[in-house]
Amino acid sequence: MPVINVPPYGPLRFSDSLSKEEIAQKVQRIQAKAEREAEEYKFDPREELSFGEKITGGAKRAASGLGSLVTDVAPALFGSAFGFEDYAREQMAEAAEKRRAAELESPTALS
Repeated sequence: MPVINVPPYGPLRFSDSLSKEEIAQKVQRIQAKAEREAEEYKFDPREELSFGEKITGGAKRAASGLGSLVTDVAPALFGSAFGFEDYAREQMAEAAEKRRAAELESPTALS
């Protein structure tokens, strides 16, 4: 299975049954989707959030991170320990995607 690094997602695996042209088209669609999502939401730091909204956003990101720790990171660690490197990479990619989604939903407002 060919593995191609597709920013911002990292290495993605494609089926052997796909031609090089089909893989190139899929990569272009994935990158276009990532660009649309990046443009879709841009956090304006000048936007005033109440203190409660800032705390709530942080709590949502923390809960998402804890859930991802249990469902993605821990299985990735066990998979890596037992030699399942591909599975570990997939799980860590899922964890990164969940962090990105949580940041889009509740952007960091306190620094």
